[in-house]
Amino acid sequence: MKTFHEKKYDMELACSLDNNGVIRIKMAGNVSSDYEDEFMEWSETVREVMHTAKETDPKKVFCVIDLTGQKIDADKESLGWLIDLVKYNKDYVTRTGVYGANLITRSLVDIALRTTGRDNMKMFETQEQAEGWVFTGEEKG
Repeated sequence: MKTFHEKKYDMELACSLDNNGVIRIKMAGNVSSDYEDEFMEWSETVREVMHTAKETDPKKVFCVIDLTGQKIDADKESLGWLIDLVKYNKDYVTRTGVYGANLITRSLVDIALRTTGRDNMKMFETQEQAEGWVFTGEEKG
């Protein structure tokens, strides 16, 4: 797995492209406007990884987002940044599976999906469910 970026404060933002060309994203902790510089740097990395994945195989750009372990704290400003990123990758990624979100984080993701009109991004309870849908387009128990 090639790691493009990872930073840890009281937040965790990571993005990598694995050996199978799958974009792996991890988000946890304080993703608030307190860390604007770090978030913007990470967002640019996410965009670069998406470009790289799309250049490798434009018809199959898969993304799996891990939100497990901690709640995500966001404020109005950082929610706007997340929405911009979700909107941006709409045209790059074939399917995005999100897993491990608690109820509050699910609500934040739902707001981002509604605002951006994303229909190629879905939330799941487990990594296996998210990956199953990402790779096949079929939802499994």
